[in-house]
Amino acid sequence: MTPEVLSNFIPLTSCTEADMKRAFKESPPEHVFANWNASTINFQTVGGYDLDDLASQSYIKTITPGFEDKDLFWLRSMVVYYATRPNYQLREQFRQYSPIRTPCMSIHVRHSDKRLEATLLELPDYMSKAEEYKSQTGVSNIYLMTDDGNVIKSTEQYKNFQFQYLDMPRPNEAWYTEEAQGMPLDMLERDFLLDVYAAVQCEHQILTYSSNVGRLIGELSCALRNKEPSLVTLDKEWLMWP
Repeated sequence: MTPEVLSNFIPLTSCTEADMKRAFKESPPEHVFANWNASTINFQTVGGYDLDDLASQSYIKTITPGFEDKDLFWLRSMVVYYATRPNYQLREQFRQYSPIRTPCMSIHVRHSDKRLEATLLELPDYMSKAEEYKSQTGVSNIYLMTDDGNVIKSTEQYKNFQFQYLDMPRPNEAWYTEEAQGMPLDMLERDFLLDVYAAVQCEHQILTYSSNVGRLIGELSCALRNKEPSLVTLDKEWLMWP
């Protein structure tokens, strides 16, 4: 994360970014998968692992005192939720800009550079699950997260649903490409956070756990309600990565 995006959260510490870099240098994250255990939180992403192997570690129990009956998904959810609590300014922006209407389900359709690591899924792949949720719950509001403007256009064919989405550019490019093309980084980060916080307000989610964003939504949804989220992943199971 950049210093700009950290300014959107309630502070966890009075340490500066330089202090944190020094601390991680002195006590580096555990990046050897074989050394992970039920209490491992301090870790970093490194290449070369089969993510399916990591998924097998996801539901082992923690050794957190008083919470021995909980698993790594729960632990990760609580840590992430605490670390990303929006501050007053970001909460005000959420109230000002977010178009969300509850009850709702959220859908995250990731395209752009996702094609480099996985087969892209299109909106109809998600909407088949949305139809199931609608028949089960009666919910027809959908909060849509996507980087692809064509996905927004394709919602017009689903007349039985009401779609909400943030008013933002959707050039179907990776964030770093957008930044290189002149989009202010603080605006990209703000829009991303507003999108995520809206998605987790929905009672149901349809996403992919192969995506860092999908896992973040699942984790925050769990912590927000302190129970397993009402969620469908269209590809992998949850895994702690990164």
